[in-house]
This record gives sequence, C-alpha cells and structure tokens, in this order.
Amino acid sequence: MKIDQALGWYHTSNSQRYRTTEGVTVLVVQNKLGHRGPNYGSRAADGKKRVLILGDSFTEGSHVGEDELFSNIIAISNSSLEVMNAGVGGWSTVQEYLYLKEFGLDLHPNLVLLMFFDNDLDENCLSFYPSIGPRPFASIQNGQLMIRQHPSPEEWRKYVLPIPFAEKLNRYSLAYNFFNFRVYQTLRASYLNRLEYEDVKKIAAYPKMEIVRKLFHEMRQMLNERGTLFAVGLIPSRQDAQKGSSDIQSSMLSLCKEEGIPCVSLLQPLKEKYDKGIKPYWESDIHWNRVGHGVASETVGKFIHGLFSSAR
Repeated sequence: MKIDQALGWYHTSNSQRYRTTEGVTVLVVQNKLGHRGPNYGSRAADGKKRVLILGDSFTEGSHVGEDELFSNIIAISNSSLEVMNAGVGGWSTVQEYLYLKEFGLDLHPNLVLLMFFDNDLDENCLSFYPSIGPRPFASIQNGQLMIRQHPSPEEWRKYVLPIPFAEKLNRYSLAYNFFNFRVYQTLRASYLNRLEYEDVKKIAAYPKMEIVRKLFHEMRQMLNERGTLFAVGLIPSRQDAQKGSSDIQSSMLSLCKEEGIPCVSLLQPLKEKYDKGIKPYWESDIHWNRVGHGVASETVGKFIHGLFSSAR
C-alpha cells in the first residue's frame, strides 16, 4: 500500500509479497499499475474486450494465489477478454468512483464491473480506515452527493500510535507503520474495536443507500458518455451466504433494477457450496478461499459473457 491524499491509499506497482491465511501461504503479485493480474497495453488488443473490475479486499483477493484469483481465472478461460483487477483492500465505493474518474477511464475498458460488499454502506460515510489512514467520504447535502476528498485526519488519529506527526509518519515511515499496526493496534485491539463500533453508530441514520444510488448514477453516466458498459456484482458476507438470504443484497438488487444497472449476486451460488458441505470462505477470515474464488469466476464470468452478448 501507499498512502495517497486523493484516494486514501492505493497499491504500489511492480511488487510482490507472501501472505499466510490459516496455514496456507500464497504469493501475491502486483503489476505495473498496482493491479493483480497480467500487464496489458494502454488499450485492449485487437479482437479483445477489456473488463475493469473495481472493489475492495474481496476483489483484490490477496488470500489466494495468482492461478486461484477469480479475475485471472475469468481471463484464462476466455481468450477474448482482458481482465484488469483494480481491487484494493479497504476501499469504499467512494474511493472506487474516484479511481475510475481519475485513472480508470484512461485504461479504456469496454466494461466496468464494480464489486460491492456489505460494509461499503458504512465505509462510504467514514473519513478513515482505522488501520490504514484517512480517506475520502460521501454525504448528501440538499439532495446532492457531496464527496469530501481531503478530510481532516482528526477522527483517524485516535486509532493510531499517539506521537507527533503521526499522519506524516504513516505516509512515509515503514518503521512507524510496522510498529503502529503490528504492535500498538494489536495490543489495543479490544479498545480500538469499541472505538470503531461507536464511530459506526454515529452514522447509523445516514442515507447510505441513497449515497450508493448517486455514486452508481454518476459512474453509469460517466461511462455511458464513452460507450462503456457498467455493471455491479454483489458479494455476501459469510453468514448470509450460509443462510442464503440477505436484506442488503435484496435492497441492492432492487436499487440496480430501479436504476437499470445490470447486477449479479453471488449469494445463491455460494450457498450451494455450503449446502454441499464445501466451504467457500475461510473459517477465521471473512474472505473467500480458493473455492469461493472458483464460484466467483464461474458466476461472474457467465455474467460478463451475457453482457457482451446482449450488447452486440
């Protein structure tokens, strides 16, 4: 990650790291754009369609290797597609919108697929991510969508090591980041979790669904002007996937239908795995394992194929 005043943070380019989840270690590679997946040219190659996928840690998929990542599986299984995975851990819909506006359009996608996870509703309204830093957030004022791109770091500072110049150190010092995240925030985890709970309670009455609606509207309008398709993928929580129902997914499906935005939900395909005794999520982590990415690749891949077929 690299701290950034405009986006909050983003992935560094040309880097790799190992990650271990529940005893499984994988190599995570970030290409020249900081994306996961192969390097592509400035425009899609002849005869190919380019898909830009936006999202958070589920989309980034740092819990699985390169050959298990859903976006890579989609690209490998369909030679007519270039799939660019711009997912970044912790990002909100607001950050994904800003990335699309500032950088994504220059990648000349034929389709932008935004992957939405339940906690985006809250994170769109928060001016920080506790373990990372301040970030842009949204509100509704006089019926209009307002994005504050450079929020004050005051709300974030209470989560980090209380020393002078914490914001600057967070941005430039690897030593500070390591000690703050691995030591300070680990030792004070219970207290910091209570703080975060109280901060989320403060935004309980915010018009969160309306914020998402307006963000989707802005993205669709931006892309329509360029003849680019826009669609949404819905990621359920592990608990909702196990029971096969979700109030948030139902509301999001209704919102997309009202706005005329193509939408695919992963709720039922993931539940089918649980019904067969197969776990598509990690046990101690909220994210998909390789099984979940396999489900996502099949479901989202078919959805993408259908969108391009109907657009002919």
